[in-house]
Amino acid sequence: MDNNFKSFRPVLLKSRINGNYMNPGEILWVTLTWQNIGETPAPVDFMFFLDGDIGHQRRLENKRCDFRVTADALPQTTLWEKGMTVDVTFKWEILLNWSGTFHFCAGIMDENKIPVLFAGKNKREVFSEYIGSVDFIILYDVLHGIFNYTKSDWGETTKLELIDSLVSLLKQGGILSLALYDEIEHKRVAVKTKNGKDSFKSEPIPHDEAIKPYIELMESSGLALHSVIENGGVHFDDFHNPTKWRKYGEVKVNSLDRRNIYNFIK
Repeated sequence: MDNNFKSFRPVLLKSRINGNYMNPGEILWVTLTWQNIGETPAPVDFMFFLDGDIGHQRRLENKRCDFRVTADALPQTTLWEKGMTVDVTFKWEILLNWSGTFHFCAGIMDENKIPVLFAGKNKREVFSEYIGSVDFIILYDVLHGIFNYTKSDWGETTKLELIDSLVSLLKQGGILSLALYDEIEHKRVAVKTKNGKDSFKSEPIPHDEAIKPYIELMESSGLALHSVIENGGVHFDDFHNPTKWRKYGEVKVNSLDRRNIYNFIK
């Protein structure tokens, strides 16, 4: 450490992250508690940084994604007297297309963005300190079709072991998200053909009625409805379907079905 800074000795006492699960677009708050154990305040006003990284967890992900947010201390470090304890809080908005495990490191830097030595939680001098992680996992389409669509027992839930397995993987407070599109807004009603054979016909049902068995199925698996993201889900089936492209031409994203995302908490 530069001799000019030896009299200012910041120590990272503790860190707090506001949750162990996050939804895309939500705000992550991280608070660091610092103390000056040196004899004098800092000679200059330092800034604080929070570094995060995520990568190698999404499909087709072949590189790490890094980000940095910064914050100023109030009061500023030039006012930190010996023994003073100060909280520094960072704010970061979760990107809409990121998922996986976010790892966080924090530290101090000068006006030229050069890291400054400080004492970490184990009192060892470091340029940055690992403070923890937050899990956010997207499992795409794993619950596609969780109902039995036979002619005789439409609407009776098929209790898949997959659901219980997913729930068992969630940590306490973890989130399982379910998007329910317009394809569930039909039921198959048993009918007889003119020849007397068993068949069925499709009848529309209101969306609010159609989602009830799904919610009941999640709740019977030990989850509770936590929140609803209005029209947050986009149904990409038609966008991926070459038959639709050949039949209708270009399938625009803004033409795709949008419905609510239901977040269930363990």
